[in-house]
Amino acid sequence: VDPETIRQETGWFRGADDLWRFEIDDSGMEYSRWGDMRREDRAEYARFRELESKFIEGTLTEAEQAELRSLIDQGHGHGRADEQGAQRLSDFIRHEELFKNYPQLRQAGLRFARLPEGTRGSFDGRDITLDESLRDAPEDTLVHEIQHAIQRTEGFSGGASPEYWRKKRQDIVETISGARANLDMWLNDIGYQDAVRASMEKVAQGEKTLEQHQKDMRAFKENSIYAEQIAKCEDEIRRYQEQYDSITHGMTPSEQYWNTAGEIEARDVAARRTMTAEQRRQTRPDTGNEDTVFAGIEDWMGDLDEEYGPMMQADRRMEGADTQEGVERVAAMEPVASITGEGFRKGDTDLITQVENFFSEQGNRAYNPQLGEVVLDRRGVKSDIGHGIGRKKAAAFAAVPEVIAQGQVVDYQSNWKDRGY
Repeated sequence: VDPETIRQETGWFRGADDLWRFEIDDSGMEYSRWGDMRREDRAEYARFRELESKFIEGTLTEAEQAELRSLIDQGHGHGRADEQGAQRLSDFIRHEELFKNYPQLRQAGLRFARLPEGTRGSFDGRDITLDESLRDAPEDTLVHEIQHAIQRTEGFSGGASPEYWRKKRQDIVETISGARANLDMWLNDIGYQDAVRASMEKVAQGEKTLEQHQKDMRAFKENSIYAEQIAKCEDEIRRYQEQYDSITHGMTPSEQYWNTAGEIEARDVAARRTMTAEQRRQTRPDTGNEDTVFAGIEDWMGDLDEEYGPMMQADRRMEGADTQEGVERVAAMEPVASITGEGFRKGDTDLITQVENFFSEQGNRAYNPQLGEVVLDRRGVKSDIGHGIGRKKAAAFAAVPEVIAQGQVVDYQSNWKDRGY
């Protein structure tokens, strides 16, 4: 049976993630900017609001002033939804079909706040936040964010953000950088750069073609004593580059955000909000196209920007740390670790994996009385190598746990660059 026929006759269809879903009719959803949907005295409360506005405007008559006082005395003034810091979705909307299918959404938080420019709403995995400018008419953005909540509940492919896709590519960029640093170590040991310079001089002098230069450099590597290791490194870089290409899809982070399956679905839900049942039946939902990309549901909720933040005791603070005094203390103290240079030698296993295995043997943790618990993992190794590598720096990884545990803190910055660590 044709999938579209199934959808029109039953309401069920497959999304971009190939999972079955059905549409909920949003056309009857009611919204109250006052968050009073669960109040039993809505009529009286509406009158209170009307009189309160006239009082603020200075147009309240004496009779209306007496009525306003009476409403307040009878408990029809500002109530729980106004006074509580966290309000519920069910305080703002009446949508029985939604709450019948997803009763947990009645308790979902909904608040209005000033959001960054260009951001109209967000869902953090538990609560919905809308920009305060939408207080009077947030329906389209609200159902967009409600759809993200449903995606999480159902396990559908979720939404994302430009930052999500930037971070995805940054992770693989750091990996590629580490792999290139590993390759450079082997190439340095065979004098590759010197050979390149000498060969290019001949190209410049017209003694050989650029094509011959490239051929000679390939042969130089293939005939070296580390040919096997160099070939493995180059193959690793190629594989990482393929991963990068598979992540970027030739798009910018903003373009990927626009083409994320969960965002396409949430935008479509908002666009179809006022459709009648017949209009919905006749109009096929937007399930994406060949440019559609997918964000993992484990990634797109909550705080995605930094993995280190929750793992480190960022709430510890050092007050009055003086960098110069710290340097002087380090100069006067006894060494806390010694290295032989024999660790992390070149071999079949790349440097990142060697250090990762070493840190794993140490429990992937080091504790410092001033800093708290510090995580030692592969991500940190890649980041470190990405800032440059050499023989001495590679050997120094062996001292990292002892330096953290027993070393002198020279300087300390909390929430560095607003990254949560």
